[in-house]
Amino acid sequence: MIAGLVALLNTTIGYFVLPESLHDLQRTPLKPKELNPFLQIHRLFAEPKLRNLLTGYFAFYLGLIGFTSIFIVFARDRFGWGPTASAGLICWVGVVVIIVQGGLIRKLLPRFGEIRQ
Repeated sequence: MIAGLVALLNTTIGYFVLPESLHDLQRTPLKPKELNPFLQIHRLFAEPKLRNLLTGYFAFYLGLIGFTSIFIVFARDRFGWGPTASAGLICWVGVVVIIVQGGLIRKLLPRFGEIRQ
């Protein structure tokens, strides 16, 4: 309930506070056909580079969701952990990911650089 209210508040603030980013000459009317999410997904997958990227993201997140779903059952059966212990470990993994992506990568990139293709 709280998440829904926060989303509604964000939408309302965004609608009334944020300015339009397109100038009048660049705006085109939106057609109902363009609101079809399946058509949008089809257009995204029509681009080869985006298709590969989206397929990779899908495979990654499918594995991640599978891991987090199965891990709780595994930890309960193997180690006798309850929901609190399992959630604590998953939260700790999240904290480590935040530290690595938010701080460590920023320090390592200037030293080692990025792979250019």
